[in-house]
Amino acid sequence: MPSAQVTTQRFHQLAEEYVNDQVADPATRARYETALVAELQSNRPALDVASFAEQNLDVDDRQPFAAHLQAGGVSRQFPKNLDLIKSKLRRLQYAFASGVRVTAPADAVDAEVLNIEGLPDGRSHLEVTDNLNGITTRG
Repeated sequence: MPSAQVTTQRFHQLAEEYVNDQVADPATRARYETALVAELQSNRPALDVASFAEQNLDVDDRQPFAAHLQAGGVSRQFPKNLDLIKSKLRRLQYAFASGVRVTAPADAVDAEVLNIEGLPDGRSHLEVTDNLNGITTRG
């Protein structure tokens, strides 16, 4: 049986894989990712996949999500240990087909700094409402 650290890491990996590969609506994807980070950072010592799905996912996504995790070898319930993923949970990255990437603190969506919505043509609209502190080049 894998350690709690490995199981937690695998849960995180498979949950993000499901969200990015199976959920089409950008706003729903953002909501699910925010819920995932919140659950992992919560003070609860254990994670129950069915409870997470019931509390955070739309009805049509609950069973496929649980099946995806089960197929990937994640137990239905397991003790959480964030040692292998703690640094990943601090920031979210939004990656777009054009190559644009926006990185933000994980709580930016809850703080209403970021808002993402799906457009009728399938593209996404990401809006940032904040004070601009600067622009730099990156290479």
